[in-house]
Amino acid sequence: MCGYNLLDRAAATDAFDACSRHTIGLTPYSPLASGWLTGKYRADQPFPEGSRMTLRPDWYGHLSNDATFTILKNLENAAAERDLSLPTMALAWVLTDPAVTALVIGARSPEQLTNMCAALDVSLTPPERATITRIADGRPG
Repeated sequence: MCGYNLLDRAAATDAFDACSRHTIGLTPYSPLASGWLTGKYRADQPFPEGSRMTLRPDWYGHLSNDATFTILKNLENAAAERDLSLPTMALAWVLTDPAVTALVIGARSPEQLTNMCAALDVSLTPPERATITRIADGRPG
């Protein structure tokens, strides 16, 4: 298993290659980047009390910068254009990757679980996934 989400895809590259060679699926964890892809972290605002960034900041602390906040804003806009919430679109992006067979999720509330279930009904085409990937890379969509 490895982490895989719009903000952190590096570890998955090797895992995808290995899984493909051995004809096995991949079940990644952290599809919402410890809450970064939920919209709860905002530039120039403290992290919400009890959030993963207050509990374990070392895992995703490297994302706390202006570039990430710009990417998050652009991803939120892309989600809104599709009538989706950011977390639903981010989860759908992972789920529609052909190499992914399942996800390990860490819902901490009924609302989070609702967003996660909504992603099951979203079909992103390969061109849509590519556009969203470009936005997550900080390039024009």
